[in-house]
Amino acid sequence: MVNGVAGFLGNILAGALVPLYHRLNLPILIAGLLMLLSLPIALLSEDNKGVKAVTLPARRIVKEGVKYVLGKGPLLALLISSIFTVFPLVAWMQFVSPYVVDVLGFPQEYWGFILSAYFLTVTLGGYMNVKLLKRVNNRLIAIFSVSLLSLFVLMLSTSNLTLILLLLFGLSLIYPIRSSNIISWENELIPSNYRATALSTISLIVRIAYILVPPLVGYLINAYGYSSTYIVVGVLSLMGVIPLVIAYKVR
Repeated sequence: MVNGVAGFLGNILAGALVPLYHRLNLPILIAGLLMLLSLPIALLSEDNKGVKAVTLPARRIVKEGVKYVLGKGPLLALLISSIFTVFPLVAWMQFVSPYVVDVLGFPQEYWGFILSAYFLTVTLGGYMNVKLLKRVNNRLIAIFSVSLLSLFVLMLSTSNLTLILLLLFGLSLIYPIRSSNIISWENELIPSNYRATALSTISLIVRIAYILVPPLVGYLINAYGYSSTYIVVGVLSLMGVIPLVIAYKVR
């Protein structure tokens, strides 16, 4: 919810700075400097002040994390699902702007306003998730949200601009619901004494997928076009629902 509001305000601020100072790189520079603030914030946080702890070598942490994840079936299923889900998320988040503006002809001067609205939709998705959790199990919400996300990305293959803009609002709504419930599910499966190691390993593997997938999606777009690519990544994402169902059935 906070990310959605921050993204919306950041877009508004960036949009105001460019005409005021006539420098397109100024918002990017400010964003980079703000991101650097995370370093002193981390160093000054309570967890990092005056506490003596033995830090294990990164290779050993990853090795132990991989061993733990491989030995826990439901957790491995969640990891496999997350890797499958990288494909639609990359195709949606990184490639939808040129698709909508350059291919479908949406006016570029209005696209920034639409993106700002999408950020607010992310906030709405977080709020809806809080309400849903009072009535539905978080694991069922995770399965349902990944299914919807996959179907919406698959439907981006249509050339109907209005429908695609509506689907993008739907994706912005579902994304925070999917993310928060997958994280909650992972935390439920990992005891506290293994949580840091296992989550670090899962995060590393998924981040590697985020490095490898964009060039592949870009190649598919260049070779076969946007519509065919969205069909492929949508089907791949639907395959990622299967491990979630398997993990849900394991008690």
